[in-house]
Amino acid sequence: NGWVERTQTIQETNFGGVYGWWGTDFEYSPDGEKIAFVSPDKIGYRIFQTDQVTQLLDIIPFQTVGDWAWVPGFDWSPDNNFLYTVEHVATNGIENPEESPRFDLSAVPVAGGKPIRIVQDVGMFAYPITSPYYLDVTGELNFQIAYLQAISPMQSDSSRYSVMTVDRDGSNKDRVFPAEGLPGIDAQSGWGAWSPYDYESTSDLILAIIYQGNIWFIDPISGEEWQITGDGRINRIDWQ
Repeated sequence: NGWVERTQTIQETNFGGVYGWWGTDFEYSPDGEKIAFVSPDKIGYRIFQTDQVTQLLDIIPFQTVGDWAWVPGFDWSPDNNFLYTVEHVATNGIENPEESPRFDLSAVPVAGGKPIRIVQDVGMFAYPITSPYYLDVTGELNFQIAYLQAISPMQSDSSRYSVMTVDRDGSNKDRVFPAEGLPGIDAQSGWGAWSPYDYESTSDLILAIIYQGNIWFIDPISGEEWQITGDGRINRIDWQ
């Protein structure tokens, strides 16, 4: 509309602490009332109207032995009630929990309480993305989580990944891409995006992903897949 407004900082990316230097990732809630934050050692949210900050979970930092810090991927559930994220889990027999190679996909209740384990040993770069609500075969509203599954979960920092889908309660886990015999995906944030859902046509949701620098469309229900681009230059994707 032609004018420029003054920006307002609602939360500094540096939360302080041991890992404050690495920064923080943020994401708006679907209802626009909150913004979630995740850093190498914590996950929580801020309410815009009151500026109240709630920390939901202390994350076990991962000892990278390098000049970078691991920040777990995360996404809101479409009902604003959960944050799906990757939880670093201590391993029996390893004295320092920060050296544990285990990472689980968990749902963190926004109202508070213990995280709910959805899938074990997904790998550190699972980067979950939640679908919109859709009408399932029973006529009920449901949603799925797409995530990256490490092919070698105990070496997930260097592993390639497969695309998986799972229902919100951890049931109906399914590997949807790539086909058997093809190389796995190089994990990165922003690796995929769900299509919006059309309640009038009730067509299947489509999952768009980046594979070898190209856009692919996947129908997780039918198993169909289509390669959309071929120049190998895509590094980010989203739906309008």
